[in-house]
Amino acid sequence: MNRVAIITDLHIKQNGLAYRTDTENNFYDLVAELKGWELDHIICAGDLSAKEALREDCIMVKTELDDLGVPYDVIRGNHDNALDISEVFGYEMQGGEVYFTKRVGDRSYIFLDTNEGTISDQQCEWLELQLQKPEEPFIVMHYPPMDSGIAYIDAKHEFKEPEKLLDILTGVGKRLNIFCGHCHSERLIQYKNLSVFITPSCIAQVDERDTNFKMYHDYVGYRIIEDNGRSLRTFVKYLF
Repeated sequence: MNRVAIITDLHIKQNGLAYRTDTENNFYDLVAELKGWELDHIICAGDLSAKEALREDCIMVKTELDDLGVPYDVIRGNHDNALDISEVFGYEMQGGEVYFTKRVGDRSYIFLDTNEGTISDQQCEWLELQLQKPEEPFIVMHYPPMDSGIAYIDAKHEFKEPEKLLDILTGVGKRLNIFCGHCHSERLIQYKNLSVFITPSCIAQVDERDTNFKMYHDYVGYRIIEDNGRSLRTFVKYLF
C-alpha cells in the first residue's frame, strides 16, 4: 500500500501574518505532523505564497520538504509563479505551464497546471493523450474542475473553463479520482465518472455559506491517501 499526504494552500508570509494568521509557523507545524506518518510521497497542491508569488516561499517549502526525506511533488496554484515552480523544484515548463506525470508505487499521477483558473489547449491535448492509457490515474490540480458549492469560491475564484476540462475528464470510459485544493474547505464532489476530493488549507477554512472570505475556523488541514491499487482510502486530518 502507498500512503500519500496532500497539503495545499500554505499561503506563507515569512516574518508576518497572512489573513491574521502566522502561516509560516502553521507550515512548520504541518511538517512536524507529517513526520509522524510513514509516507511514500507528499504532494503540495499549490498556493505556496500568501498573495503575491514569491520565489523565497518556494525555496522555504523546498528546504523543509527536502529535510523530511520523503519524495514529493509541487504544483502551481493561483498565487504561484510557473517559472518559480519550474526552476526551484526542477520541473520542465511547457508553454508557460508546469504539468507532468509521476508514478507513485503502482499508481500513475497526473499533475495539472490550472494557473489562475484556466488551462491551455496544449495542456488539454496532452491530458487527453495521458487518459488514453489503459490505467486509472489519479489527477492532482489546484482548482476543482467544477463549482464546489462553496459560496466564496464559486462567486469570486471559480475555475473559468469547466466545460473545456470536464468534456475531457468525463469523456473517458473509466473512473477518475481528482485531488484539489483552492477552496479552503473539505469536500467530496461526485459527478458522472469523477470523484473530486477537495483538501482543506494550511491556514484557515472558510464559511461555505458566505460569498466573502469569512473564516470558519483556523485549524490546519491536510489529506492522507492510502492506495493499494485495488482500493482507495482517503481522509482529512486537522491540527487542533
